[in-house]
Amino acid sequence: MRFLGIAAILSAFALGSYGVVTNPTLVANIANVIAAADSNLQDCLSAISREQGSTLTTKDISVTRAQINTDEEPDYLLQLSGDTYCGTTGCVYEICINKEGTATKIAFGYAAQGITVAETITNGMHSLVLNSGVTLEWDGERYSLADTSDSR
Repeated sequence: MRFLGIAAILSAFALGSYGVVTNPTLVANIANVIAAADSNLQDCLSAISREQGSTLTTKDISVTRAQINTDEEPDYLLQLSGDTYCGTTGCVYEICINKEGTATKIAFGYAAQGITVAETITNGMHSLVLNSGVTLEWDGERYSLADTSDSR
């Protein structure tokens, strides 16, 4: 007999007949269960909490798994929420990179209303595009504004 994990069971109940999530509250709960089961994400949350000086939980963030570096392990793009982390520019984002089973928070902390992972790779990391159109490139230590000047 095959046993399903709690995340798989909750996911099955949250999906409508066309495979579309129909209950937003249940979706949030599924995300929290999955995140709680992911020890790498918990390590990432702990690092961000230490840096922010407060305890963050999966209720304080939106987690997106994205391929940010060039290995095969998905990484975490985290959007912090609430008045402390959100303003007119958007909400603060943080990034944790998964490498060899360990999630490591990298220097980031940009605020935006959305971030897209670009196809372009610089120094082993995908460039990131903020919703404002600003492109960030990895300089080997942190993301910074991409040099868009014409070098002719």
